[in-house]
Amino acid sequence: MFKVIGERYLHGKGIAGTWPLGIVKETYPGKDNVVRGVRLKTTTESLQRAVQHLYPMKLHCDVNEKTQPLNHQTTTFNPRPETDAAVAARVRTEQVGNEND
Repeated sequence: MFKVIGERYLHGKGIAGTWPLGIVKETYPGKDNVVRGVRLKTTTESLQRAVQHLYPMKLHCDVNEKTQPLNHQTTTFNPRPETDAAVAARVRTEQVGNEND
């Protein structure tokens, strides 16, 4: 197990959109050395919470990073054939869509 300091998390109960945002400042391991609690810093206070009450933020950045050039010598991608269940589901979906028109 490793500890992560500085990650951004939402914490709380109820509707997730109303949870305050916090940054992990300290971790508290249990007797088995697995992190069981954390100290969070929010905009207004410092809180201690169990890890079960935390939800990691999914952040992304608009900064363009250097990308690898495409390898034009690769083989052509050949997707695997559809299973019978997938074909039946697609056909049934199309039928239902046609019935509603």
